[in-house]
This record gives sequence, C-alpha cells and structure tokens, in this order.
Amino acid sequence: MRGAEVESWQLFILIVVATRLVFLEARRSRARVERTAIVFPVTTSYRFVGVAGTLLFTWMIVSGVAQGRWFALVVGILMLGLMMKAIPGPITVSPSGIAESRWLGLYRRQLPWDQIGAVLCDRRTGRMTALSKDAAKIIFTQVHVDPQRFREEISRYHDIEISSESASLNLT
Repeated sequence: MRGAEVESWQLFILIVVATRLVFLEARRSRARVERTAIVFPVTTSYRFVGVAGTLLFTWMIVSGVAQGRWFALVVGILMLGLMMKAIPGPITVSPSGIAESRWLGLYRRQLPWDQIGAVLCDRRTGRMTALSKDAAKIIFTQVHVDPQRFREEISRYHDIEISSESASLNLT
C-alpha cells in the first residue's frame, strides 16, 4: 500500500466484513411495536453504509468535475439515483396488512391481507417476498431487522404453514 491508496484485496475484505456485520445486526436487532403495528426497519449499520456510499459518489462527482471529467458527473449521478431506488425502507405489519415506506416516507406501498396471494421465502438469501394478487410486492430483505418475528407475524395473520423456507408459502 502506497500512501492513502487502498489495494483491491483490502477493499474486498472491508466489503465482506461490513456485509457480515450488517446481516448479523439484522438477526440480533428487534422490531419495534407502534400502537397496533410492528415496524421492521433496516439496520443502523446498513444506513451507515448507505451514507458512506452517498459520500463516495458525491466525492466522485465533485472530483471528476474539478478535473474536467464530465463523464464522472454523469456516472456519479446515475449511481446515486440507482442507490436511492434500491435502498429498502421500513416494513410495517398491522391488522390491515403489510406496508413499506420508501423515499423518506414519500412513497408508501400497502398490501391488505385479503389481497396477498403468496409469500415466497428464499432460504439461501433470507429474503421474503409478499406478492399481491395484482403482482405488487413487498420484499423483506437481509438488512431488515428481526426476520424470525416477521415470519411469525405473517403466519399469525394468515395461518401460513411454513414447511420449507425455500418453498413458496401459500395462504390457507
């Protein structure tokens, strides 16, 4: 390593360690209860990773424009936009259904219980997807807290029988 330069293998190790810490925090953190609803936010460490990514792409934009590289501006803005689109928001489970908020609460998707057609679980990644009858979906990712409680809450509201995490869960 020369000066402040980071070798690619060091960056790879940093990314792997950060990813593992985010997933570990998600399993150990607990959902919070608000009135009759249970909120499953994304982990705090994942938010820090998001802030670090935002700062990285902002630095890429500023330094690229300062050096006359307008391509850096275009790529940086594109990456910021894609990152903002991909960041999951908190998921709320209530007696009325499942809801997801994104974009600082400006966008909210609500799936009433009677409109949910299936819940798909992926054992390998830990993702759970609630699909509505009209193909709308809410995805519970690895970075959401308390996956076991989320699974229990869905089972409680819909008597879902979980036979295998890799199989799809059909409503009864």
